[in-house]
Amino acid sequence: MIRVGQIDLDTSHPGSFADIIHAGEVARVTAIHDGGTVMTPELTRDYAAKYGAEICVKAEDMIGKVDIVLIHSVDWDKHLPRAIPFMQSGVPVFIDKPLCGNTADAKKFLEWRDRGALIYGSSSLRYTVEVDDYLALPVDKRGAEFRVVNGIVGTDEFNYAIHVAEMLGGLLGPGFEVVRFLGTSGPVELFSARHSCGALVTFQRNGLWLPFSLGVTTDKGYRAISTDNSRLYKTMLDKMFAALPGRKPIAALEDIVESVKLLLAAKLSIRDAGREVSMCEPELDRVSYDGPAFAAEYAPVRRASLLKK
Repeated sequence: MIRVGQIDLDTSHPGSFADIIHAGEVARVTAIHDGGTVMTPELTRDYAAKYGAEICVKAEDMIGKVDIVLIHSVDWDKHLPRAIPFMQSGVPVFIDKPLCGNTADAKKFLEWRDRGALIYGSSSLRYTVEVDDYLALPVDKRGAEFRVVNGIVGTDEFNYAIHVAEMLGGLLGPGFEVVRFLGTSGPVELFSARHSCGALVTFQRNGLWLPFSLGVTTDKGYRAISTDNSRLYKTMLDKMFAALPGRKPIAALEDIVESVKLLLAAKLSIRDAGREVSMCEPELDRVSYDGPAFAAEYAPVRRASLLKK
């Protein structure tokens, strides 16, 4: 049985993941630590009791008690410091989306990976059954060349928008070259990108909630890909737990980092009035998404919803 630790129970993900884990026979949540960004001590005790998990005063107290730790901090700037003690100790880590909000942290994660750390993450949209099934189609049905791909996501510019970046990466693989901000229509922001496979990519970020979807045009025609959200987390967790005993990743960390950089390039293009931004340019190191600011806005709303239950 795989022993799972969870850190920072800030979002709906920890409980959703734990419900799926405990419905199966492969793993159990055995230890938790919460930093108090969203949860009250009473809510944390209730969570621990529900899953039969030990509450650890310090996150590092889990070392030796778990086989993998899931880091769910809504403030993505906490992801790297939360992960370091576990990576130092050889404990695999799963970093919930988004991996991080700047290139400095991304480079540190890559350095830890190169030193042997096993890092999983970040959005379940990278691992969807629907994209896997589409890519498994014979070339004579799917097509040999991607021509145009459009991705759609709602809600916000990074915490949720990372889903569409990861979904695009899961479909096309690594190789995004440039990004350009095309403009707005109401709450919708539209971007274009170019991929090394030759595809022209567009993606939308919408201020309202929208279902995750891709529109894919190849040399064989068009396919709309929508996700069954009820299967997203289980698909990812199943893949991760199957890979864990052999200490194998389920996605290259460089690919997950590229999703972060795609949205950093989008931010830079907005700042520079729609300039085409290269994914390789040094200026990406000077833009970031503010994790503490997002957490400060998110936390009181989430806490209020939990206290009503």
